[in-house]
Amino acid sequence: MKKEWKSFEDAKKFAHSLKLKNTGEWFVYWKSHKRPDDIPAGPFQIYKTQWNGWADFLGTGNTTSQQKHEKFYSYVQAKKYVQKLGIKTSTEFRKWIHSKERPDFIPTHPVNSYKEEWVDWYDFLGLQKNRSFEDAKKFALSLKLKSNSDWFRLHKEGKIPSDIPRYVNETYAEKGWKSWGDFLGTGNLSPSDKRKQMKSFDECRTFVRNLGIKTEPEWQKWCKNHKRPGGIPFSPEKTYKKQWTTMGDWFGTGRIADKNKKWKSFEDARNEVRILAKKYNIKTGDDWVKAWQEGKIPPDIPRTPEKVYSKKRKNEKKV
Repeated sequence: MKKEWKSFEDAKKFAHSLKLKNTGEWFVYWKSHKRPDDIPAGPFQIYKTQWNGWADFLGTGNTTSQQKHEKFYSYVQAKKYVQKLGIKTSTEFRKWIHSKERPDFIPTHPVNSYKEEWVDWYDFLGLQKNRSFEDAKKFALSLKLKSNSDWFRLHKEGKIPSDIPRYVNETYAEKGWKSWGDFLGTGNLSPSDKRKQMKSFDECRTFVRNLGIKTEPEWQKWCKNHKRPGGIPFSPEKTYKKQWTTMGDWFGTGRIADKNKKWKSFEDARNEVRILAKKYNIKTGDDWVKAWQEGKIPPDIPRTPEKVYSKKRKNEKKV
């Protein structure tokens, strides 16, 4: 014999009177045998056509993720609605969803809510996809700009097509990007780009040694009179800080690195340098470096006395 249940409205009215907080409390109540015989333990099965979720039945106002999903527009409807707003980026969309303007039928996370239909943000927001790197670069070269600041200025003024991003270095980072110099056709490299294209320490040292240069002034003069190859730094001591020892090592003159040399004591070096300063008119740090490079300073007196003797004197005080 088929059981007769209360109407959905009466069952719901009874459920509201219990003031339960969730489905777990409902089933605890049901197991206690206090439930009337004409109210089902599984109301969602008996009242299928009227069922609107547990929140509606219990009167809690809470909705499950599934119930929330059922309230959303379809992907096509949501896409059509959002595109009318003129939102251009996913960042703008995220700002909008946290405002009071977002209706309940548009999900806060469309990527998750429309997993099966989701294509990408370009499709959802109705945006034009970016050009390929090759086409973007071709356009950039036609502008004959001198720097990336010119590029950013034109982009801000709306003179760059919308399908070419402002930060091309980020968008095309793994799609052909080399440097701004390459993209704009200037050949100029940023400091970071230069570091990336530098040759290894050993390769550069071999190149310089083959030139037969013996001193730093000779190297500087050579750089001014010749076209220094790309990847060969002007100031190797700054580029190769970890491998660097001395210019003597760099030029292959046979001089030993400062850290391995046996220097005169601080007092002896100071006394001799004072005599040399008068003899060669050494008055500044630049004068000192020049005299040292020209071989006017004895080899057992360091080029950088402030570094060598400061360490030695500290160690002597410790002892």
